[in-house]
Amino acid sequence: MDEEQIEGSHFAEETPGSPDTDRTHRRDRAGSSRWMRQFVIGVVVAGTLVMALEKRAALSSAVTLAQAQRQMQSGRSFQAARALEQADRQNPGDRAVRVALIEAYYRAGEPEQARKLQNQIVLTPGEEKRIQPLVEKVESTAEALQTGADLLRESQYVQALPLLQQAAKELPDSPLPHAFLAKAYGGLYVTRMKAEDLQACRAAQRRLAEIDPGLAAQIQKPLSRLEILPEVVKHTNAADEALKAGKTEAAIPELDAADRLYPNSAMVHALRAIVHAQRFEKSGSAGEKRQALEEYQTAIQLNPTRASLRPRLGKLAKDAGD
Repeated sequence: MDEEQIEGSHFAEETPGSPDTDRTHRRDRAGSSRWMRQFVIGVVVAGTLVMALEKRAALSSAVTLAQAQRQMQSGRSFQAARALEQADRQNPGDRAVRVALIEAYYRAGEPEQARKLQNQIVLTPGEEKRIQPLVEKVESTAEALQTGADLLRESQYVQALPLLQQAAKELPDSPLPHAFLAKAYGGLYVTRMKAEDLQACRAAQRRLAEIDPGLAAQIQKPLSRLEILPEVVKHTNAADEALKAGKTEAAIPELDAADRLYPNSAMVHALRAIVHAQRFEKSGSAGEKRQALEEYQTAIQLNPTRASLRPRLGKLAKDAGD
């Protein structure tokens, strides 16, 4: 085959209208059609999946919203808020969920979270009518709750109690008032040893566990030792009697026993301070003096009312006061 024939052969293969060219075009059109059909089907399937997912998310939000409304009505607004938070993350922009979440936040005593969300939504008059009383209740209770908490930190349990009781009454679904109440009643039981204080402490703990099990678990450990206080008091009373009788060393086993039952007790530290003070009276040891003052300072840090035992430090009473 000469050069012209070779060139003619190539030209013939590329010339439209030839049998080979027609077959190639038909194959291309068929491939394109299959690709287009697959693309359209894919778009339809994807769109159907998106719609299904959106419907599922909306249905899930509706179910969560209904459950949250029931929880708020039954005094479990804290749990309702947590469920609504998750629904809001899964289906952001659902207005009904967000309005319910604002209400749950206020009922649960979480005004800061409520205000952040409320700034993003314009409430209807009906929603305002439902939520505004909750806002006012939280705001009017906040000062009493803070004052009660401050008094609690200073171990002024009697003064803190009515403020915390009022806060728990006004915000029954909020965990903080009940946590503070449990601590206040526990402190009163330690100082007064009245059975009704222990019962009230347990009642506040039970209500807190219904609202916020996590916070209830945090305060349960220190309060769990209240049950053994009568036995602790028996040992501290025996040690105190020994010290008053001048039997310094006889107090040591009783204080050790009390310390095993109730570690870091303010009363035990105060009585140990008296032990070291009495030893200092006899020996003049600088080490005994130092330990007496350290134990006394620890005692009043744990419980300021133990300052009443300072006169019993004898010669060290003035140094302890300084």
